[in-house]
Formats: sequence, C-alpha cells, structure tokens
Amino acid sequence: MFKEALFDRLGYSDRSWSQQLGRASYDIMYLIAQNLLCTGHSLILESNFKADFDRPRLLQIKRSTPFRSLEILCFAQGEILFERFKQRALSGLRHPGHVDNLCLQEQQAVLSSGVCPPLTIGPVIKVNTTDFEKVRYPQVLTRVKQFISGK
Repeated sequence: MFKEALFDRLGYSDRSWSQQLGRASYDIMYLIAQNLLCTGHSLILESNFKADFDRPRLLQIKRSTPFRSLEILCFAQGEILFERFKQRALSGLRHPGHVDNLCLQEQQAVLSSGVCPPLTIGPVIKVNTTDFEKVRYPQVLTRVKQFISGK
C-alpha cells in the first residue's frame, strides 16, 4: 500500500528504483507503527519480513515503546510459493512499479526455501499455507485469542 502510493507520486522505472521505494515504504510503516504504539494503540503489521533486517528495527521500537508481539509466520513449499509469485507477477493485477516480471529468477532463488526465519520478538505461530484447504484456521484464531487474553 505505501509502496504503491510512492510509485503513484514519484513514478516507477526499474528494479533498483522499486527496491529503493520498498525501503522507504518500510521506513513509513515503522514510523507509523511507533507513533501508534506511543499513543497506546494496538496494530497489525503485515509484510514479507526479513529477520536480519526487520528484527533489529522492531527491537529498537520495542526498547523505546514496549509492546507485546505475536508473529504469525506463513510458509509453504518453495515451488508453490514461486508459482504463486509468478502467477501474481504475470497477472497484470499488481502495480507495474513492482517490476515483478524482471525479477522472476531472483525470486525463484529466494522463495525456493519456502520459509524465512521468524523474527522471534514474541511467540510465533507457524502456519503451513502450501494447501489453503488444510490450514486449521480455528486453531490459529484460538491461539491468537489466547495470546490477546494473556493465557
């Protein structure tokens, strides 16, 4: 959402520019998150987080504005993830600024593992999304509710 707004305001061209606006989008997300937490609000952050990049940033926010976090780590078989990415990239439905079609090989290498390391800032719920029909949504919801209630 932030990245698409930046594309619309600043334009788009190539992979390097897309990555630069991606970094700016994360900066915006973390700024908004910290401001909301400072005012006592709860929030949900959703992204394809990378532990080596995002964990330190979230821990920095946590030091200045303590919060409880629950991570829902979705993963799937690598070939399934890449196929989903490829279908989305070639669908014409994504903002063209993402230039996904220019990074298919790069993403195939990245997605082949099927799972990124968790951020582990708080408890982690791992959800295998290889087959959406097999996801046990009620159990995930129960665990989220338990976390919220402190049980």
